[in-house]
Amino acid sequence: MQHSDRQSNATNASQLYGPAWADDMRALSLALQDDLGGIIERAHQFLAERLSPSAPNLAFDTNPGQGKVYPLDGMNALLGPALTEQAHRRLALACGIRHSAMRLDRANLIHGHNFLYTQFRDHVDIVVHERALAVLGRRLIRDLAWQSEAYATRQMSRDEIVLRLTRLAWEADSYTDLINRAANILHELDGIDGCTFGRPDQDGFIRYEAIAGDDDFKQHLAAANALQQASRIGDLDNGIASRAWHSRQIMQSLNIAEDLRIPQAWRELLVQAGLHSAVTIPLGRPGYAPRAVLNLYGRLPRGPIGPAQANLLTQVQMLLAFAINRLESQFGPTRLAPYLLRQRWASLLRSDALEMHYQPLLNLRTRKVHKVEALARLRDGDRLLAPGQFFPALASDDFVDLYALGLWQTLTQRNRWLEHSGLDLHVSINMPSSALADTRYFHATQRALDELGCAPHKLSLEILETEEIPRGVDVAGELGHFKALGVRLAEDDLGSGYSSLSRLRELPFDTIKIDRSIVMNVHQDSSNVLRFIYQLTRLGHSLGKDVVVEGVETIDLLEAIAILGADVAQGWVVARPMPADEIPRWIRSGELPELPEPHRARSLLARLARLLIWEERLQLVLSDRSGAGTSGGPRRPYTDPHEALRHANALSLSQDGIDLALPFDDADPQPQQALVMAAVNHGLYGQEYAQARQALVQALDATARDPVQSFRNTA
Repeated sequence: MQHSDRQSNATNASQLYGPAWADDMRALSLALQDDLGGIIERAHQFLAERLSPSAPNLAFDTNPGQGKVYPLDGMNALLGPALTEQAHRRLALACGIRHSAMRLDRANLIHGHNFLYTQFRDHVDIVVHERALAVLGRRLIRDLAWQSEAYATRQMSRDEIVLRLTRLAWEADSYTDLINRAANILHELDGIDGCTFGRPDQDGFIRYEAIAGDDDFKQHLAAANALQQASRIGDLDNGIASRAWHSRQIMQSLNIAEDLRIPQAWRELLVQAGLHSAVTIPLGRPGYAPRAVLNLYGRLPRGPIGPAQANLLTQVQMLLAFAINRLESQFGPTRLAPYLLRQRWASLLRSDALEMHYQPLLNLRTRKVHKVEALARLRDGDRLLAPGQFFPALASDDFVDLYALGLWQTLTQRNRWLEHSGLDLHVSINMPSSALADTRYFHATQRALDELGCAPHKLSLEILETEEIPRGVDVAGELGHFKALGVRLAEDDLGSGYSSLSRLRELPFDTIKIDRSIVMNVHQDSSNVLRFIYQLTRLGHSLGKDVVVEGVETIDLLEAIAILGADVAQGWVVARPMPADEIPRWIRSGELPELPEPHRARSLLARLARLLIWEERLQLVLSDRSGAGTSGGPRRPYTDPHEALRHANALSLSQDGIDLALPFDDADPQPQQALVMAAVNHGLYGQEYAQARQALVQALDATARDPVQSFRNTA
């Protein structure tokens, strides 16, 4: 069968190409030589008239060599005696790609070929050139078949682009990563010769943040940031970007050079870059102002994307708008970083501008510093940029380099502390959750540990809980690879993101870090914040993990979390991040905050922490109703607080021999006794207990503010 197919193809080719037809085709070509240009122009006019209702601006000959359906050299090749099957296929496929980009659908291409063939027959003696016209007709049919193949291939390419954008919309882990990768993906589409993403600055001028295209295009578009009068969105008539922004509709310019909607300076710049058409796509949630604009540029007129593919623009708009909304709901809006600034910071990152600063962590059991966390800074001239400033400008590849360079610098510095100052410190460094889907992070970790000779258990890798784990990743397995290196793992920012009990239980974290967002409101909602810290601490300990509390900025909170059982404190009350060479001096200076024994801590937060623990003990006692009557409470309500306290003590002693004394021996005993009586009579969750507790907290607050009154109460 295969041999038969090959023989059939050879026979078909011999009927269209080769020396058997060379003389006939040469004669036909000579006969049409004087009329060929006119025939081509009439074919173009025929197509223009057919397409005018749907594309009134269509003109095939406005840009010689770019916009013609039937270029003269192509027609000469098709008529030529030397044409081979391979050369014809290459020519037809190239024409098919160009025609698809020119918005010429296949139906009208067929009509155009039929019109062209009729014109050829009308301009020669069909009897004399019968054999050649028959060959030409079959060549045109084959030409249509190959061009249709190119159309189908181009459509498959578009479908693949949509699939890649769909994956990107779900997988991008930052706004910068999204727009950089999306720009490069869209630039691969036939007909799109340049792509930009931009957002307005505080003055309403569009600033380009991602640019994809050749070097000449990038240079022109980067210069466009200086054309503020051409990019302001405040004026509705100031270009198609402004119109798209305000109308929230996709806008097109089919002929930039003649589009008076575009400011002259901007038109001139685009034409200088060889661009003749553009599409602007606003990106944002339906019914809301856009968050960004996507611009697509083409060197061909009539637009980068034709009407047959108009749904492609809608798909691109929906996917990218979804991705932006997903990222902003997860991480919040990102800071605007123009393209040139992004390029500068990415370049600085790979130079010697990366500086790791180190924040000490206080061990609340030993009252010493055994560990520091490495935090990235970027030196830009006289400025030292914090992560919140330059992180939004980095793409995924930049973060890989940031991690590798930062880890190398940190482990090198740890060796220096050990060698020159005798400080054997543990170090930790942040690693994005995207690292679990990117083996470059693992190899960078392995290489740094091996080449710098660092004991693996001295290094902790902190995985941010605020970042969603990439889809389809075996998280436990990937973390297991890092654990196999011997490093310790910490779940950072617990309480601010995606953790579940199963994640904490199943994943091999050694440490959990309670996020600063939990503790930041401790002075406005003290009891609930401390209760949350206490429960997370107990949960961590029950799972065999150390607990670190981040964002500890006051001595009051430091006392409280020590009472609540946290293992480590991190925050400004301990120390701010500092350059590496300051760490030895700081540790030798002994500038650590002094912590009293838990029973001697007198701040309100410390007292509330002690109250939480005492309440938990009381709740455990009261939950055991043996000897207390029915399951609903004691046999009778108590009116004497001393009798209620004796009852609670009796239950406690009967359980495990621990005396349940009043928690504050330096405070007014009456509110405490009232609290005990409310608990024994009504339980810890009723209104009576809540009112008694509020009265006690107010008394404790007054005592904390007035130590003299505290002395009088105890006296």
